[in-house]
Amino acid sequence: MAESIETKVIPVSLKVASVIILFLFGISSGVMTWAISIRSTVAQNCHDISRLETKAAEIDTMKTGVAVIASELGYIKGSLTRIERAIDRNEQSRLGDNKE
Repeated sequence: MAESIETKVIPVSLKVASVIILFLFGISSGVMTWAISIRSTVAQNCHDISRLETKAAEIDTMKTGVAVIASELGYIKGSLTRIERAIDRNEQSRLGDNKE
C-alpha cells in the first residue's frame, strides 16, 4: 500500500517564463516606488511654490504699506517745512517790530 510518488519534470520554458515574470514584477514594483517618490517630490515642490507665492503676496502688501507710509511721511515733512517757514517769518517780523 505504498503510494508511488510521481515526480513531474517542470519544462525549462516554464522555468524561464516564471523567472521573466518575477523579473518584470520586480521592475514594475521598482517603477511604482520610483513614481511614488517622484509624486511625493512634486507635491513637496508644489507646496513650497505655494508657500513662496504666499510670501511674495505678503511682501507686495508690505511694499504697498511702506509706499503709503512714505507718502504720508512726505506730506508730514512738507507740513513741518511750512510750519518752520511760518515760524521764521514770525520771528523775522518780531525782530523787525523790535527794531522800530
